[in-house]
Amino acid sequence: MKFAPELARRGQIHRRNAAEKTPHGETWGVNTGGYAQQLFFNEPLVSHRSERELVGVEQRFYDQLRHLLEIKAATGQPTMMLDFGGMFGLSLARLAAQPELHAQLETGKLALVITNLSLNVDEALKSQKKRPDQLGQKEIDLIREQRPWLHYVQGDAAAIRRQTITLPDGSTLPLAGNVDLIHEWFALAHGVKNDTDIPRLGKLLSPYGSLWLSSSTNMEPSNRYGEVTHADRVAADALGRANLAELGLTELDLQGRKSPYHIFVQPGTPPII
Repeated sequence: MKFAPELARRGQIHRRNAAEKTPHGETWGVNTGGYAQQLFFNEPLVSHRSERELVGVEQRFYDQLRHLLEIKAATGQPTMMLDFGGMFGLSLARLAAQPELHAQLETGKLALVITNLSLNVDEALKSQKKRPDQLGQKEIDLIREQRPWLHYVQGDAAAIRRQTITLPDGSTLPLAGNVDLIHEWFALAHGVKNDTDIPRLGKLLSPYGSLWLSSSTNMEPSNRYGEVTHADRVAADALGRANLAELGLTELDLQGRKSPYHIFVQPGTPPII
């Protein structure tokens, strides 16, 4: 794999900034982990009419999970979706509330995972200061209702590869090599070492997995990490995506349609479009 210059220094900057968030628990202010965007820009946006309704990419996640459950039934392995930097996990709570998927969660055939650097969701739901204004009472109630079926994991891309989750039967399952769908929505938009973090996410995937990256379509020209220039962060991000090829992943051909995502797939990934 190829990495951008000064990887060690960029790693130090990343660890310093992550450590600054840990005592307080990070919050993006407006991010609920609820996603209404479409896979393609030319598809009409649809607003949620209820806290349980699936719209936009949520419906595509639902369809993909159903296909994965069918494929993996013969393997005896659970199907797993992970929302990287997913904060409160609203969209995954909506998925968990769908009767067909909920039945699979109860039997341990499906697992839904949300990662954050340090956010304690249970505590944040009680706090007006930590809770985004966009998270209404009905959404809070939905997350609390589905909380037993949602796995919240703390750590960055390096740390979560060593994490496990506990299934309903008490058995543990490592994240590494077992995630079938990874979604990332601007969690890496300010990243200073995406050349290493993106392939780390790729290593979490199962042979049926897909990686949905949004930050790579819009690396924000932020001064948040002033020691690393925007150009260097963009270059590191491009190398991170190129490094996925060494893991056997290929970028999905979106057939010329513009999307807020770069999607990378394994040879065994079921069709997405």
